[in-house]
Amino acid sequence: MRGTIRYRKEMQKTYMIIEAEKEIIESYEGQMALRGSLQRLAKCDVQTIDGKKEVRYDISSLQTVEQMFAVKEIDFQSLKDLLCQITETIREAENSLIDARQLCFEPEYLYWDREKERLRVLFDYTELQEESSVRKLAEFLLERICHEEEKSVDLAYFFFGCVEKENICIVEVEEYMEKQEGEKREEEKNGEEEQSQYRLEKREDRTQREIEMEIEERILWQKPQQQEAQRQKLLHKRILWSGKDGSIIETGLAAVLTALLTGIAFWGVETYFVLTEIEKRIWIGISVMLFLSGICIFLYGLAAEKRKEQRDERKENEKNREAAAQDVVSGEAMPAFFEEKSQPKEADGKTIYIGNSLSHREYKLVQEKKGTEREYPVNMYPFLIGKDKERVSLPIKEHSVSRIHARLIREEEDVYIEDLHSTNGTYLNDLLLTPHEPVKVRRGDFIQFGKAEFVLR
Repeated sequence: MRGTIRYRKEMQKTYMIIEAEKEIIESYEGQMALRGSLQRLAKCDVQTIDGKKEVRYDISSLQTVEQMFAVKEIDFQSLKDLLCQITETIREAENSLIDARQLCFEPEYLYWDREKERLRVLFDYTELQEESSVRKLAEFLLERICHEEEKSVDLAYFFFGCVEKENICIVEVEEYMEKQEGEKREEEKNGEEEQSQYRLEKREDRTQREIEMEIEERILWQKPQQQEAQRQKLLHKRILWSGKDGSIIETGLAAVLTALLTGIAFWGVETYFVLTEIEKRIWIGISVMLFLSGICIFLYGLAAEKRKEQRDERKENEKNREAAAQDVVSGEAMPAFFEEKSQPKEADGKTIYIGNSLSHREYKLVQEKKGTEREYPVNMYPFLIGKDKERVSLPIKEHSVSRIHARLIREEEDVYIEDLHSTNGTYLNDLLLTPHEPVKVRRGDFIQFGKAEFVLR
């Protein structure tokens, strides 16, 4: 695109405005684009101001491809999804007899709808293109591709090679992606077979001592839960005895209670009646014998109950040991709470040379919250700010902050801040910034992203 581009914010809508050529607007392709005949074209309308035609593109809730991958590298799946939608857009344009060269595929004008997960392409009303802008996109993909993924690199270079040809053949790109997808499925299948074989071999190579140690670890980690269950079980048993041992305990208690009642009855009878010495001795003897017998029976029942609990506990431990051994032999994973005990290894950071000049001292965004200050070093450019932690340099957990809200850019020794048509805007020293118009910032400036407040130092 050429010409001066302006951005305007109206309520919850954000528009990109550019002066258009009347010939292109009145052409067949221009009218088809205005009517929205292509599903992936961004919505736009034409306004006449001072005799000049202006096209207004609705870019609300959209992010450019350049912004999306300014920090994050493009992985294979993202690259594949992007190229699939590009090829479908070109085919759709050809089917509607629209010249695909008028579609803007430049990264700074190619938009992605995060809500619907689909591409939004702008139709260029500013000039008649002699060649497609897909080449600029292909160059951008080569720069931002994840070079550690061999398939991503192969696909990016193949796409660049197709763009270099006189006529772009989207069929070749689609066939190549299908071929890669087939190879990926084959590799995954082979990988699963190799992994299964490896687990089998590893299981066979394990020594008996390793298996025993893992069994002991499993039992140790199972004990806290079992102890609680056992405690509740024992408490319940002490309150409500049942079974043979419980009957013995109850019998002993009944004998003791009977002896006490017999003693009380003897005291009542002696008060109102005259008993002989023999009758007194017989009554007292029976009471004492019942009492002592009840105590002995009660103690025997408690001892029997305790022995039964010990036997049950031994059986339960043996059962857990067998279950743990079965899990180890079958190769099942250890419980999550056991895995959390392992301490992660800390990786050493790289040493970065920052120079001796104060002018090259890195900037910091400082946020004061609840009486404490948190510092976020600005150590790369562009430095994106937003709440999408996967695509920004500084993620902010604040509902008023957009996914990709603003960015800091550097030109020579100066730093500028640019609002990326955020929903709630960016403020510099309490002044609202115009979207996509970089403004110079200095140390000590107050910056506000939505409700999130920072100071640049």
